[in-house]
Amino acid sequence: MGVEGVEEVHVNLATERAFVTVRDLAVLKRLPNAISSAGYRLAEGVLVFRLRPPLTETDRCDLENLAGVVNVAAEAPSVGFQEVRVVFLEGVLRSQRLIQWLADRGYEVISSEERAPQEKEEPVRVWVVSWLGLVGSLIVIGLTMPPGLHHNAAARWAAWLIATAVVAIVGKPFFVRAFRSALRRQATMDTLVSIGGLSAYLYSVWGLVAGEPHLYFDTATFILSAISLGKSLEMRSRLMATSALRGVVALVPPRATVLRAGKEEQVPLDDVEVGEKVMVRAGERIPVDGVVVSGSAIVEESLLTGESEPVSKRKGDEVLSGALCTDGFLIVESLRVGESTFVHQIRQMMEQAQAAKPGIQRIADRAAGIFVPAVLFLAVTVFLVWVWVGADVSRALMAAVSVLVISCPCAMGLATPIVVAVAQAMLSRLGIYLQNPEALEKTRNVTAVVLDKTGTVTSGALKVQAVYAIAGTDDEVLLYAASAEYGSHHPVAEAVREAAREKGLNLLQPQSVVTEIGTGVTAIFGEEEGNGGKSVRVAVEKTDGGGIPEEWKGKPWSVSRVVRDGQVIGFLALSDHLREKGKETVEQLKKMGLRVYLATGDRQEVAEGFARELEFDGCIAQASPARKARFVQDLQERGQNVMMVGDGVNDAVALAQADIGIALSTVAQLASASADVLILPERFASLPRFIVLGRRAYRIMLQNLFWAFIYNALAIPMACFGKLNPMMAAVAMSFSSVSVVLNALRLKKAVGQ
Repeated sequence: MGVEGVEEVHVNLATERAFVTVRDLAVLKRLPNAISSAGYRLAEGVLVFRLRPPLTETDRCDLENLAGVVNVAAEAPSVGFQEVRVVFLEGVLRSQRLIQWLADRGYEVISSEERAPQEKEEPVRVWVVSWLGLVGSLIVIGLTMPPGLHHNAAARWAAWLIATAVVAIVGKPFFVRAFRSALRRQATMDTLVSIGGLSAYLYSVWGLVAGEPHLYFDTATFILSAISLGKSLEMRSRLMATSALRGVVALVPPRATVLRAGKEEQVPLDDVEVGEKVMVRAGERIPVDGVVVSGSAIVEESLLTGESEPVSKRKGDEVLSGALCTDGFLIVESLRVGESTFVHQIRQMMEQAQAAKPGIQRIADRAAGIFVPAVLFLAVTVFLVWVWVGADVSRALMAAVSVLVISCPCAMGLATPIVVAVAQAMLSRLGIYLQNPEALEKTRNVTAVVLDKTGTVTSGALKVQAVYAIAGTDDEVLLYAASAEYGSHHPVAEAVREAAREKGLNLLQPQSVVTEIGTGVTAIFGEEEGNGGKSVRVAVEKTDGGGIPEEWKGKPWSVSRVVRDGQVIGFLALSDHLREKGKETVEQLKKMGLRVYLATGDRQEVAEGFARELEFDGCIAQASPARKARFVQDLQERGQNVMMVGDGVNDAVALAQADIGIALSTVAQLASASADVLILPERFASLPRFIVLGRRAYRIMLQNLFWAFIYNALAIPMACFGKLNPMMAAVAMSFSSVSVVLNALRLKKAVGQ
């Protein structure tokens, strides 16, 4: 765009969206005009509200200068209030931020309404205009094709009149975009279509005036109408392919019923704050992420988590925004609102993944970048060659027009983005979310899968089975351990704290806590009378089993030791259970020809027993995060392509080392997890289906690119040698783009949807 301060632009043809990174917010003020002049439209929101007192001129100017605000229109003040209309950039500013800005300056927003701006090119409108253009084309053909009408002046002028209307109405979007591209010294598909259609039309106008027997008004109108119809079909197909992204956001209701001062209030969703109580009745969707504080209900979460069966929710259970309350009622305390909710995190991840480009797409982009200029040069060359060999101008022109029209860079541009969009839609229904679309490509090369144990193959719901005290009592050992794990979200920490709660122990408040990922925690407590007034250092660490009771040996327990001021005061034994369908998942991976390994921080005997039970191809025990990463690297050095599945935080190093890193991430951890792919823990069994879908997606990407290149390689020479009528070229070009989208939709079969 040539706008100073724009650092990076990612364009996604499948969703017709672009993601722009700017150096500072001041650059945003220059973006709308630059993007508009380039022939595109920014995603804008419109907020209309009543304001009291009326907006001062100074504050109106300040509001217009707010980053993300496009326009402010204020009506003349009425009795007691003023109606104000603000247009803002959806990706930069939220309506709640605008309302808060006004409140901070002493204004009262009496009522507000957020409106979506009307789309300028809806598929239905393009569809209707295209069909009207085709009807006009058929009339023009009827007026010019029959031999008896070749020299009928009335028929010829009538054909001109209809063709002019069709070219002006149907062709306008192509001409506008082509003109704006020309101003930027660029050439696009719109350039090819515009030159082709206008060449046929202008030549026919000259022929009409000069008395030439052959006119090509039918060619001009049919080219533009057929390609416009193809574009509308392509738009409809893309809407089907990318419906998951819009559907995710549409799940969240715009308003919520909030309990304030004992009364129910219907408020805009942006007004709900963390900690407020929200009422949800049967038939309503939950507006916030939160925890149930009262009531019980059956909740449908399939579109969010991929869980096919409705689930029962009662006091203490967590619920997600967008889930449908099918029966009962709930009072939910909001934990996450607005952009921090699960739905918005998923939307953001899907948008970012669709903006990124797989490696195979970058190759196609380089080819498409030189394609249009090459076609323009070829069309001129074809015209000159036909004239040079003695053909009349009309035949040479039709050959050149065919070259322009038959060429289709769109199919190349859509080949992989549309596949990524469809794959995301399918994966989201399985509880799987892409952060890096290159993971789809890489699945074809995966030969080994390394699985973390706790929280991956097992449920992660650990339970303290036994406590062994060396110094003091069992309760003292448990109290120190639970207090040291005070703020940790690790499964071990949660299990130890739960055991302390069951015992009725009052936890100590640590002064500081240091977490060593994969090893344990160390906490500093305040002065104790029995410790000479000195602070106490307590560590909870993994152990190799040295010093544990004899009766614990041989049992499938994870053991941690509790250290107080450098002295081991006791041990904790914890156990976990295999995740549902965990064994079947490992078996499916092995049936796919993959070698499956276990990596765990547990003792050797526990790891080996678990590996034998699930028939792993190998395992490593007592593995720190660095040791897991080295294990992955060792496999890679032996020629394996490795997929690592584990905790997105504790296993981050190993996930980064692997060819594909997959993190099992809870809703709360979703934003902080570091991996190529995220899977909700309860959907671990979908892992083999991800590999199947990824491999199918890559094959379809290759098919799309292959047929896009082959189509152009075969069709362009035919057009050069005059073997392809321009009207047939228009049909073929439209079909090539639509076929790419329809081919991508075949991905649904990969997951049985």
